Amino acid sequence: MRPAGGFQLRLFGGTVGLGIPPSQWLLLCGFSLTLLLALGKRRGELVTPGHTGTTRSVLGAYSLDLIDQLLAICATLTLAAYGLYTISPDTVAVHGAGDLPYTIPIVTYGVFRYLVILRGDNDGDPSKLLFTDRQLQVTAVLWLAAVVWMMR
Repeated sequence: MRPAGGFQLRLFGGTVGLGIPPSQWLLLCGFSLTLLLALGKRRGELVTPGHTGTTRSVLGAYSLDLIDQLLAICATLTLAAYGLYTISPDTVAVHGAGDLPYTIPIVTYGVFRYLVILRGDNDGDPSKLLFTDRQLQVTAVLWLAAVVWMMR
């Protein structure tokens, strides 16, 4: 699950590059989200063996039940960290966006939708799912529009 570390560095670098102190809640949310997406991809590899042409030996260390439990933990942590990020006094002070908690239902729906999609016949690739699932697309646009509107 190496991409999680790279995503964290980009998230940290982005906040520093914008001159914003990185929030602990944002970093935790980003980390748990990347683990969620990586586990979703791993789940896809388990349920559709050979989808990439080869079956990796590391998949033998995972069971579908274990992956599903880890996905539930990461989804819970992602939503909790995002919620705490939106209500953090530091977030409100830095961004002047006291209304961010109103985006929690949108993010919750997006995470739940991703988990539902993972139960289907797909390889769990979050990029493919975002570009093929209309509900995820609408959710992402709605969240982005709400955040931009609240931070103006």
